[in-house]
Amino acid sequence: MLSSALGMGHYTRIISVYERFAVLSTCTIKREVERMLHSTCAGTSQQQHQHQQRQLLTTVCDLLVKSGEWRRAFAVAQHLPLAERQAIVSAAERRQEGNAVEQGQTTLGTSAPSNCDTSAPGNLHKALNEDLVRMAFALQRSGKKAALTSGRVETEGSVGVDGEMLNTQQRIFRELSRRHRYRELIQCVINWKSRGLIPVKHKSVADVRCASSDGSIDEHHKVSGDGNGSTMGAGSSRETGINRDIVFNAEQALQSLIFNSTSGKQWEEAMQHHQAFFIHMLRDPMAAQQLLRKTDVGFFSQLLLSLLRDSNATTTTLSSPSQACGFREQATPWDTIASMCFALRSHVGQQKKVLKVELLHALLSALRREAKTVTVTRENAGFNSRSNVVSAAATSMMRSLPDDIGDRSMRSSVEGLCVPLVHHNEAQARFIGLPLFVDLALAMCDCGVPVTNALVQCMLLCLGNMQRHRLSETVPVPQTKALKRERELIMSLVTEPRAVRWLPALRLLQTCSEQHHFLVTSAHLRCLLGGLQSISIRQTWPAALSAASFLMTRHHIFPDEASVEKLMLNLHAASWQRVFEVLRLYDRKHIQPSPTILRDLHVVAMKHSSWDTVLRVMQSIKDVGHQQAGFMNYVYCLRAYGCAGKWNSAVKLFMQLKDVPRIGLPRPALNEKTVAVPVIAMMENNHWEEVIHFANTVWKKCGAGLTVEGAEVTRAATLLSLVHIGESQRVATFLNNCCGQRNARGTNASVSADGNLIPDTGSSEVLRGIVVRAAQLQTLLGMEHLNSPIRLVFDLLGADKDGDKAEQFSVDTRSRSPRPQLYLPPQHIQHQHEWFATTLGHMTRHDERLFCAAAQQAVAEAMSSIGVAPVYLKAALL
Repeated sequence: MLSSALGMGHYTRIISVYERFAVLSTCTIKREVERMLHSTCAGTSQQQHQHQQRQLLTTVCDLLVKSGEWRRAFAVAQHLPLAERQAIVSAAERRQEGNAVEQGQTTLGTSAPSNCDTSAPGNLHKALNEDLVRMAFALQRSGKKAALTSGRVETEGSVGVDGEMLNTQQRIFRELSRRHRYRELIQCVINWKSRGLIPVKHKSVADVRCASSDGSIDEHHKVSGDGNGSTMGAGSSRETGINRDIVFNAEQALQSLIFNSTSGKQWEEAMQHHQAFFIHMLRDPMAAQQLLRKTDVGFFSQLLLSLLRDSNATTTTLSSPSQACGFREQATPWDTIASMCFALRSHVGQQKKVLKVELLHALLSALRREAKTVTVTRENAGFNSRSNVVSAAATSMMRSLPDDIGDRSMRSSVEGLCVPLVHHNEAQARFIGLPLFVDLALAMCDCGVPVTNALVQCMLLCLGNMQRHRLSETVPVPQTKALKRERELIMSLVTEPRAVRWLPALRLLQTCSEQHHFLVTSAHLRCLLGGLQSISIRQTWPAALSAASFLMTRHHIFPDEASVEKLMLNLHAASWQRVFEVLRLYDRKHIQPSPTILRDLHVVAMKHSSWDTVLRVMQSIKDVGHQQAGFMNYVYCLRAYGCAGKWNSAVKLFMQLKDVPRIGLPRPALNEKTVAVPVIAMMENNHWEEVIHFANTVWKKCGAGLTVEGAEVTRAATLLSLVHIGESQRVATFLNNCCGQRNARGTNASVSADGNLIPDTGSSEVLRGIVVRAAQLQTLLGMEHLNSPIRLVFDLLGADKDGDKAEQFSVDTRSRSPRPQLYLPPQHIQHQHEWFATTLGHMTRHDERLFCAAAQQAVAEAMSSIGVAPVYLKAALL
């Protein structure tokens, strides 16, 4: 036995060897004992060293016997002398038969010091740290009343004895935590847990919070142990020894101390010295979330990666041979992985792609190791390696556990890493590629686990992926026909051509729905349409519409907003008239379409339909809500009024623009672009007089509110309309007024008073700018084949580039790059400039007396600035 003369270092070595042997298998223990006995030590003889090692092993063996580790104790005793081996076997048999053990005996072979009497709480403050640890290791339950496995006392006779043990545990816990001796405290909790001295009770997250950092239980937090709702105050535990409903749980108190404490870094010491127990506690999602808050996403991800890459080394099971903790060996690491993935799912979406790929590859490796274990287990008649060394009672308890504990953990782990990729990260999911997601799904099938919801959605998003998939050499055969069918369908996603992958994808969704693996929802429709869209909408729109019709009919799916947007893109590829078919979906459900859908329909109507349809869609948007109409919706209506030639309505709507919120558009609303949109629409439909009326009215009513560029476009539109009308006298009057020559000979009082011209006192410099801007407006004509009238104005006429979302009709994502700017062919620009210069030059030559000299000079200088001076001079002089 351990002598008091030996130092603390020898005692620490005994505890270290005992903790290792308590979690190793019997075969490993035998190898370790042989290695210890045949090792050498410098400074001591071989005989003396073997004597010390035997003394150490005898003490460890005695600890294993008293903690109930019979098989491990026998494995150690086989290498001890015959007398000691027989003594250990006899002691084990007496304990197994239930004989009473003398109360004064301790597990370390020495009695507790008199100054550490457990009946005197004040004496614990005077005890040494090693005395507290000895006392903790010496705790035992009653020999007759065996276990407190359900978290409640079974009979009246055992209340006092077990209550005293738990009361002592709580006082030792408080004292060690008060001294900040966290390493010794963790050793005590591990010892109590390995010997089954901690009551096993499945508690919720709220129950874990009630355990304070010093190990006490909140007396107002009542937890019913028998289900009848009867509770007692925690303060009565001192008189009765233990409360029937509320018991002290050292493991939960330690977890609260490590993860919930706001001061100190107890978790660092726990992870450094007791990594296995630390990982074991992370099975609780609350503990994982608390650790993530204490550290950061990078450290937490690296810890998860190390756990996935080497789960066997870091997640050694700490339960006793009787399996008192209630979990099989394989469930512990996967529960921890699932808990950490759940805590990380809300943060991994903002991380780099490299980290996501690394996590998925590590998860794939862990699943493949699990699949190999399942295959070996299946070949060995369903028994794993640990089942061969546990007792018959433990085997019976393991068989009574639910078979899908590890399966649910594996599904939760995969789901936690795939969910962030499905929402707002479609581009990153496609970057990761279909082969990796397929490998994950195949590994799950090989483990006997159905594929998860988010993993299927990721595979649907990658239907257009062109990466090659490498088939594994060994292909395990799933046990059930359903999993075998799933595996075949998953393989067909990479073996079939891209254009027809949607067919096995639909069959996979149907199979998963029939097996009740998950419910097919609008998210699957969105991902399927997104996967087909990544191939080519022009090629796959028939398949997309067929797949959408099948899912909506078979699974009674009503598409969400994102799905409707993708559906509209495919309908638009078929025909712009079919885009409005989405309104039938809402009519059947008797609900209003969302404002986003109506805005997309507004774009389609503006680009393809008649002007009255544009106005009707605008009215529908206002019916949903007055604030739902955005700034661009009013711009679309301006173009509709311009196409119809309704200049008066266009002026009224134009004046309302200054009151419309302009999110992301810093410039004033009454600028050159909003003026040009209805003007170009009128010019394209030959409403030249309406352009003059619109420009004249806007100048009179909104002149002060117009920007400098807006005022210039207003006068340039008037000049260009007069040139197209072809009345030289009106053109001359306008040019003379803009040049500041109101009394020129070309000015006609009757013409100036008819309201069609803009009176203005200007200068030659102002006139040059107006002529250049009129030539620019002329270049925007004749481009109807682009079918992008709003983009044309916003990209080419605007002084800034704040029209990136003009005419946007596509699904907006985080990684969406800005659309390219429109441009005009140089030949088109040259042709339009030459026409404008020639027409104005002919007017000047035929009615030269109407144009003042300053106006003629300003026009010639403007023509020179745009590169058509020879053309203008030839028309004006020759």
